[in-house]
Amino acid sequence: MQEILEKYFDYLKSEKRFSAHTLRNYRIDLDSFFEFLKSQFDKDISPLVLEKVNAQNLRTYISYRMMDDALRVSISRNLSGIRSFYKWLNKNKIIHNPALEALNFKVPKEKPKQFADSDEAQNVIKLSYKQDHHEEWVKHRDLALMILLFSTGMRISEAINLNIEDLPSSDFMTITGKGKKSRIIPILPIVKEALDEYLIVHPFSGNKKAPLFVGARLKRLNAGVIQNQLNKIKRDCGITCKINPHAFRHAFATSLLKKDGDLRTIQELLGHSSISTTQKYTDIDLEHIQKVYNKAHPRK
Repeated sequence: MQEILEKYFDYLKSEKRFSAHTLRNYRIDLDSFFEFLKSQFDKDISPLVLEKVNAQNLRTYISYRMMDDALRVSISRNLSGIRSFYKWLNKNKIIHNPALEALNFKVPKEKPKQFADSDEAQNVIKLSYKQDHHEEWVKHRDLALMILLFSTGMRISEAINLNIEDLPSSDFMTITGKGKKSRIIPILPIVKEALDEYLIVHPFSGNKKAPLFVGARLKRLNAGVIQNQLNKIKRDCGITCKINPHAFRHAFATSLLKKDGDLRTIQELLGHSSISTTQKYTDIDLEHIQKVYNKAHPRK
């Protein structure tokens, strides 16, 4: 597969005359797509896997990217790069999947409404624990995952890519996020407690290399499984607002900002490269943001 990718990027550089910046973005976008496909097919990327990708897989990928805090323009660029790659693969008879290169998906203009505050997030976590599960370990898995997301502001992709060996022995944890950038986040006692209880019933608790969060087939958990569980909670409990894994991250950031947490610290905890992203992401009015700046700015 590496040889195919090298030929593709040589084509983009020599024939399409793409700049180094554009080539870097295309590589990042394909890496993201390949990671998603690995979780979907549970196989290393190969021409055979790429040939099996269908429209539904791509729709799921769009949802996955939206839950992972991606901006609409980034997702649109990502899809454009994927179509370009498939067009090249088909043209060079490496695979035969003409349907995918012709598809024209539209990214939703707005993200679904998130939790209004931390109280709603905590309520959903409590309701999750009360749900009926076929396996006891699944109940503890969902509880541990939701508490982890809400208490750390971690992205769903970051959480489900953790292995058991990644769990911290101290009160802090190093996370590798977008662009393979690392950040340190605090781990509260309630998170440790939930994870410890989950590990007691974890199917592979003795294997430190095993995924921390696994699905029914005992493979690495897919984000869609948790979304289905949240949909069930919404349906069974009469919740009116839309809920998804990303909403815990939103509630985390919003709660900190409303309690006068400074934007720079929240930016670091969320792993945002730009503080402007943090401002948009928290969905707090500009007046409140101004109050935070006025209170914390060193000019005083």
